[in-house]
Amino acid sequence: MIIALIFEILVLVLILRFTLKQKTGEPFSKKSMRRFIIFGLLTGVILVVLMLITPVKYDFFFDKMHPVAAGFVTALLLAALPEEIIKYVMFRLACKKNEEIKVVHDVIIVSVVIAFGFSLLEDIQYTVFDGSSAALRALVPAHLLFQIVMGYFYGRAKAENKSAFHVLSLVAPVIMHTVFDMFIISMMACIGGNDVTGLTEDTLLNLPYFNLLIPLIVCTVIVALAAIIGIITAFAGIKRKRESAIMQESLN
Repeated sequence: MIIALIFEILVLVLILRFTLKQKTGEPFSKKSMRRFIIFGLLTGVILVVLMLITPVKYDFFFDKMHPVAAGFVTALLLAALPEEIIKYVMFRLACKKNEEIKVVHDVIIVSVVIAFGFSLLEDIQYTVFDGSSAALRALVPAHLLFQIVMGYFYGRAKAENKSAFHVLSLVAPVIMHTVFDMFIISMMACIGGNDVTGLTEDTLLNLPYFNLLIPLIVCTVIVALAAIIGIITAFAGIKRKRESAIMQESLN
């Protein structure tokens, strides 16, 4: 469990270091970096507190509707909406009145730093307090992708002064987050929770929705692979943007 947590943190740190190296012009000051990471950590703290005080738990809808519907509703209402709204608010506060953020590229980098702080705290919560190794979280750091999309559209909204991009900066991550979570939550709804230690072959075969498990596993794998491709593509785009800016400066 601790090894899994260390691996998750290492992945996040490596991604953060790579992202910060893509900053064009002067790097962010230590003061700005502290501000960005603190706001990311605060996002995680707020969500942990919200999770502890909310009367609706993740399995609330499991026995009330079809597993796929339960997965969708749970992913949307208990994960995607609260997490992305709070990240959006904290992200905007972190960017507010910061003169070091000059172009869309800078906004995207800030969004990754915010995601780093949030993901770091969430990984510790899932791994230590929930007793889950959450290997998928290290292999597919999806919050980074959601936050890059948020930063991209928010940066364009600021640069082009178009309200549609402000809407997309929140709506697009919510949709992506919902799709990413819903299939694995649907599997949990099929088996009645996330504890598989007591499940036997006979128990599985007698589940009311046993026939859904294989399709849901396939969908989970497809979504995870799509997220990995999206993350790789996004960071490749960030790197290309930096190289293009450097080339432009050399021509000038």
